[in-house]
Amino acid sequence: MLLFYALEGRSHWFVFAFAGSCVMASVYGFAQGAWPFGLVEGVWAMVAMRRWVHACAREVPASPPMLGSVNGFLGELSTIAQSAGRGDYTFPMEDGTKHGAVQFIVQSPRRLIIHRLWTLHPGKGSGTRMLRTLCDLADRHDVELILKVIPIGRKPYPMDRDSLLAWYKKYGFEGNHRRMLRKPQSVVCPSN
Repeated sequence: MLLFYALEGRSHWFVFAFAGSCVMASVYGFAQGAWPFGLVEGVWAMVAMRRWVHACAREVPASPPMLGSVNGFLGELSTIAQSAGRGDYTFPMEDGTKHGAVQFIVQSPRRLIIHRLWTLHPGKGSGTRMLRTLCDLADRHDVELILKVIPIGRKPYPMDRDSLLAWYKKYGFEGNHRRMLRKPQSVVCPSN
């Protein structure tokens, strides 16, 4: 059990093996009459199975990037922005500094959640440039973008929630503060 727990970071199958070992320990606990031990191990087995299901959903197949998919979107994005791992990408400026960064969560082969989008230079067009790039890539690769309108940065925020909502709508996002969706379009994003 401890070996599988220690190796969970290597593969989702170790999470599954940990869940299985918890089930066996639970059965053993009940069989020996130590029902509190059996109960605790049963709860751990359920928690581990839930983690396994989520780990399977998070893994992106190691297929080559192609048009019409999140893999193609992220593959082309990595030629424009630098990957920082964990779904983070930084957008470099011509002078070597950075416009800002974006963090994604892959929801499906054709849908990305923009978890965070922040600029290091508010009010200077960096956010516009990054979002326009993301919209163009989403259109080219037939990928839907989802986000939640949340101001990020130091207070006072450069844009409040209502201003951000209006800004995202300019780029084809539809919805409310809690969830906005942008379907792929045949037209490019606005220039400002």
